[in-house]
Amino acid sequence: MRSDRGADTMVRHSHTARSQHLLDELQSLLRHLEHHEPDTEDRDVLLRLAGFAQALLVRHEIDQDGRCQACRPRRPGWTNWLRRRRSAPCLVHSLAVYYCTGPLDEVWWQVLAQLGDHRNPAEVRRWLARPQSSGESALPQQRSVEPAQGRHAVVDQPACSGSAS
Repeated sequence: MRSDRGADTMVRHSHTARSQHLLDELQSLLRHLEHHEPDTEDRDVLLRLAGFAQALLVRHEIDQDGRCQACRPRRPGWTNWLRRRRSAPCLVHSLAVYYCTGPLDEVWWQVLAQLGDHRNPAEVRRWLARPQSSGESALPQQRSVEPAQGRHAVVDQPACSGSAS
């Protein structure tokens, strides 16, 4: 016999329940921005980010397994049974869940890494634990950043000076 507690846990942790919770949170933020007057620049940035996130989540509606039709279009006819592997969960929803529900120190660590500031998680935790003065920037002091490298880095390519023979 199933207990109500187990059913509640299943619903709370289902992909669709988490997706709906994220959409509800974004709609709540958008309503708050509509009716309250924070700093104008902050309001505009929050509005743009929340609108962008909501549009992505709505377009990537997922099923009970966390898969969406935008990332995995449905194949017509007999080709469906040829696919043996299960599709991966929707990356948009996976990232949204991580950034909205993950530990704040890990989220900051990821955001700083994307900005080119490669600190270790312990440094980020120390920075977050430090009291912030009113004139201080929300971002930690920028360390020296190495130029972007790797196969996905945008780097200037020198023009070819010679011609092929």
